Amino acid sequence: MNVYLEAYQPTAEKTLPITATAAFYRGTVKAFESAPLRIADGLDPKSKAVPLRFSLPLERVQPGSYTCQVTVLQPGLKEFAVWRAPASNASRGPRSS
Repeated sequence: MNVYLEAYQPTAEKTLPITATAAFYRGTVKAFESAPLRIADGLDPKSKAVPLRFSLPLERVQPGSYTCQVTVLQPGLKEFAVWRAPASNASRGPRSS
């Protein structure tokens, strides 16, 4: 599954380093979480947006409806943001041996 979003850094002249993770929840149970994605460049000078792209292997996640949560941390400023949206996994789920 691909997840794309943009982090805005409206006052930055260069990219402020950020770290992001993507997780999928079914109710309150975390079904999957990505490895941290570290971004140190990519600031668009006009829009002040930094693209975040996740390519997530969901073979081990059962098919169904989830809540996708992306957490973005800006360690240097000790700030974070959380974005949530519904998501579905229509894959065949875990494969048996």
